[in-house]
Amino acid sequence: MELLYIRINNYKGLSGIDLNFSNRFRFHYDEIELTVKIDETPNFIDHFFGRNISNLTGIIGQNGTGKTSILRYVMQYFGDGNSEIDNKSIAVFFSQNVFYVYSASGISITIPGKQYSIQRVKDLQRFKESTTLIFVSNHFDPTSFYSFDSLKEQFGDTKNLSTNYLLLTDIQKRRTFKDAKKDNLPYRDHANAFSAQEFIRIVKLLRWITSRNERNPFPAKLPPYINLSLYYNEDSPNFKKYIELQEALKLYFQIGRSKRDQFLVNAFEASIFHLADEGALSLTLGAGNFIIETVDRISTYIRAKRDIEDTSTLAKISSIINHLKRGDLWKATSNKLDSIQNFINELNNYLEKKDGSINANETGVSIKLSQATIGSLVNLIDNFYSVNKIGDFAEFYFSHQPLGESSLSSGEYSLLSLFGRINDTKFHRTKRSLLFLIDEAELALHPAWQIRFIDVFTEFISEKFGKREVQILVTSHSPFILSDLPPNCVVLLKRGDSNPVVVDSLDKKNETFGANVHELFTDSFFLQDGLIGEFARRKIENLIKRVHDKNQYTQAEYNSFKKEIDIIGEPYVRFKLLEKVLQGIPREQFDNIIVEREKELDLIRKMRNDKNRS
Repeated sequence: MELLYIRINNYKGLSGIDLNFSNRFRFHYDEIELTVKIDETPNFIDHFFGRNISNLTGIIGQNGTGKTSILRYVMQYFGDGNSEIDNKSIAVFFSQNVFYVYSASGISITIPGKQYSIQRVKDLQRFKESTTLIFVSNHFDPTSFYSFDSLKEQFGDTKNLSTNYLLLTDIQKRRTFKDAKKDNLPYRDHANAFSAQEFIRIVKLLRWITSRNERNPFPAKLPPYINLSLYYNEDSPNFKKYIELQEALKLYFQIGRSKRDQFLVNAFEASIFHLADEGALSLTLGAGNFIIETVDRISTYIRAKRDIEDTSTLAKISSIINHLKRGDLWKATSNKLDSIQNFINELNNYLEKKDGSINANETGVSIKLSQATIGSLVNLIDNFYSVNKIGDFAEFYFSHQPLGESSLSSGEYSLLSLFGRINDTKFHRTKRSLLFLIDEAELALHPAWQIRFIDVFTEFISEKFGKREVQILVTSHSPFILSDLPPNCVVLLKRGDSNPVVVDSLDKKNETFGANVHELFTDSFFLQDGLIGEFARRKIENLIKRVHDKNQYTQAEYNSFKKEIDIIGEPYVRFKLLEKVLQGIPREQFDNIIVEREKELDLIRKMRNDKNRS
């Protein structure tokens, strides 16, 4: 079921706003006659954006005109699980040639032909039962989580994939036994949990991409490596005890030259020390006492085993973990110890297959992403994050270089996280329609990537959700995104005297599809003051005023003006200003200017001749 039209009577600064979300029909509301006339749109092209995409609508306009508020309205009143209803609004849905009309007041409807019919509905339940709303935003809004905002809520089967909501809720997937009963956790825990889940979402996206056996559809080059670095908290007051543990394990394992085995032991040391150092595994002891008892127990155990065990590194690690699990001290944490064991086993599998390379001091490993490795990589990463929060004893990060530092830009992360969130979302089986609400799709993207966003997004949606009907509403400030939208797929918002107003996007003065971006800036984004920065505009205006305030200039004044004029990028403005200054130069000074220019030309000719001879 497709959402075609909404009339918002009064909502967060939007008053008497008519919103056409259909590329097939146009709606005209007469508030005096209380009539809605429906016309078919000229040049309608069925499935223009993809085989399963019924429509893609761009909500475009000046800042403060309510673009995001429109998405809030849809989330608040059309999302499943929310019982609120705006009884002063009008809404029209469409399915199989039937217009479903919701309106509390008695309005009359004129349809465009006999092939269509009208069915009036008393509420929005039919739409809610057939359609899942998905809100996606990489924007972070620092306002309080406790203030009501429909974009920070998730109602029923509505999917909220915004940064704000995930920061609040990802923590639920990463709670440890010690904080399971706490209602409020520090912001650091929320941020760490969000980072962990975001990383896993991107890895799953990369797995989906590599499974396609086709070209990379994204404008960004995909990171070919995931690097893992072990972390040792050298500032810990218990770090001396860790050194004691390290020395004892070195004698016990006697690894020799095996970089792989040494890395596994280092990972085991780091994980055990972290958990014990924070007292995370202790129910009765403080962290300081607990690390002492933990190291002493391990040291006593391995001294007894040192001369009788001749087994593999993995087997020795397993024996220590099993010993810890058998003690009363560790009973409450057997699941954490199992996670450490699973994580180390997964690491060993990768290193055995030679899919990973280890750095010189055996504290880092680089895993090359390939179709063969990326599937089980999700298990490796999930096992790590189930041990505890991200960054506690190791750090995973994407990179374009093996064993190098993270080299992904904020734009690359923004792009991959947006698609990763959508890729990882599970939808209700019985709901066949999806309505995506994308807020500021171009956020953090380079213009070269903005140019490709609609193309990439529609291709992704068509392939990922090919068996569902999809509708997309996207807000944007980008003329590159707007240039991919025909005018019948655009809602243009402009500031009015007191409230935002909708400009008819089918007016021939507002052509959008394939249009020049400079024209889109002035026509569709209503930039009345031109297309240069405000700072540059004020500087140039001041220069023009100073030039016109005088009729004659000294040589020094001419040289000063010439410097300011030469940096102006617009050729016409630059030429006219220079012409005006030259008109004020005394006749006898022209010879000096000509001499200086001839010296410059002689130098340029000399440089050219030297290059030709070389």
